[in-house]
Amino acid sequence: VLNAPSVPTAVLVYGNAVHAGIETFHRLRKELFEATPLSERGARGDFRASLVAAAVSQFHASWQDEGFVSREQARQLLLRGEATLGRFVDRNLGQAQPTRVENWIHVTLPSGQPSQEHLRSGSALGDHSSEVKEARQSKHDIAIRGRIDALWLDGAIEIRDYKTSESVTDETIALRKAKANVPLMIYGYAIR
Repeated sequence: VLNAPSVPTAVLVYGNAVHAGIETFHRLRKELFEATPLSERGARGDFRASLVAAAVSQFHASWQDEGFVSREQARQLLLRGEATLGRFVDRNLGQAQPTRVENWIHVTLPSGQPSQEHLRSGSALGDHSSEVKEARQSKHDIAIRGRIDALWLDGAIEIRDYKTSESVTDETIALRKAKANVPLMIYGYAIR
């Protein structure tokens, strides 16, 4: 439901704050990498400490003290978030930089009778700097707007939808969950 107010819950507060930390990591890592001349990258060493500090700082700045059943629950989730972001930086520091982070998509799913244009601006990737033209919609089409957590467009397309509600360490289970993830299906439809 559009613009419906949502009551903060522990899971929502935690997830939003972790996502803010992850976004900060990706953006700052890109800035640090681009600002450091190739000849100095080895000399500057690992940016890990700066990246973890920035991600955790943004995590705390995005935190809301609402929706928790107790102060202890909030404290435990704060500690868990800090640790999660440290592990996230360790796992992602050496990986390729995403092409886009927290990127809005706009897509119209047809109701069964295809309209002439299903995506906005010829691409659903939400480049807000370009002119946006409305998709021709029938009254039964479904317009969806969402954000892709991280998107790689260099070579094979990769979409990541970060989850904070549970921990999955088995790759087979992770792949099964990814295949059943409705937002990932919509994002894939939007960018194809």
